[in-house]
Amino acid sequence: MTDWRDSIAAERMELDGAFADRVTDAGLSNRQWDLVMAAVEIRIETPESPAEAELRADTSALGSVLDELVAMDDEGVVGTSSGDDGGFLDWLGSLTDDETSEMRATAAGLAEAYVETLETRLRESGRWTAVCEQARDDE
Repeated sequence: MTDWRDSIAAERMELDGAFADRVTDAGLSNRQWDLVMAAVEIRIETPESPAEAELRADTSALGSVLDELVAMDDEGVVGTSSGDDGGFLDWLGSLTDDETSEMRATAAGLAEAYVETLETRLRESGRWTAVCEQARDDE
């Protein structure tokens, strides 16, 4: 049986392209956004009732991804070579606690907007009920 999340891969790929400007405007590269989204669990609340069901982004693990981004930058795995502008990662590595909280909130806000847009697209395409049914069956 295919997990319901696998069944929406095409919609997610399409949305990724359309969402790229919002990610860039927030100061993240595509690779950084991929890491953020790897920490986000997308789930459907109340899939047994598609009319009331909602797609949600569980962003509780974002802190660990932000820490990993800093560590990866320190190791030279992500970022740019010496003398180049490291952008987001250089900025992230010098954040205060308040700034880290702000960055986490920005990443969470982007993830939530992404999931809301994804739900809207699934509803408008007529696939929402089938996705909810599959999510219900996967439980």
